Amino acid sequence: MHEFFTQAVWDLDGHVYQWRIFTAPINWRLESGDRIEFNIVPNYERIPEDFEIAENVFVKAGNYTWWRYRLEFQSASKRKVMTQVSWWFGTLYDGNMDQFQVQLGWRPSHHLNLAFEGERNSGSLKGGDVDIKLARARIDLFFTPDLQILSFFQYDNITNSLGMNSRLRFTLRSLLDIFIVYNRNWLDTQGRFLSELNLFFIKIQYSWR
Repeated sequence: MHEFFTQAVWDLDGHVYQWRIFTAPINWRLESGDRIEFNIVPNYERIPEDFEIAENVFVKAGNYTWWRYRLEFQSASKRKVMTQVSWWFGTLYDGNMDQFQVQLGWRPSHHLNLAFEGERNSGSLKGGDVDIKLARARIDLFFTPDLQILSFFQYDNITNSLGMNSRLRFTLRSLLDIFIVYNRNWLDTQGRFLSELNLFFIKIQYSWR
């Protein structure tokens, strides 16, 4: 199966502000259910003023055309461990950029769901080098249909912080839910994580019909 679609944006004076063409010359769905895809994506954008694309890295005002490419593999949903790996590469504005993404999902039982996602953007522009790392993890616990705990973790090297959001949901009866939420942030300082936020609250939600 092949894909092709395009989008464009014009300003109020009728001039093209940006356009993007997405093509998938290769999009194979294997008999196993796994999928392999290759994309070619030309882009254009008119930048009216300088902007910061990453910390202390600026893209100058001007007209830019660049080409992005992607290789992607996604395992079949029937597998016990779901995997998706993507690699974007090619030019970006006035330089080059690589983006690597890995997603893993594992559901060992109806009561537990685990997920992990890692991303790295690494490249070089005229304004400087870019190296952004992001990691996310999720743990979902389903004790009963009425009791569940969902926990989300995230780390990035821009803020050098690790955040956690954990939410317990208990359905007391039809239309009445009780949420217990715990948020916590840690700041990475020279290899040591120091707590900078500790927040706990309870929310009661009732719906009328």
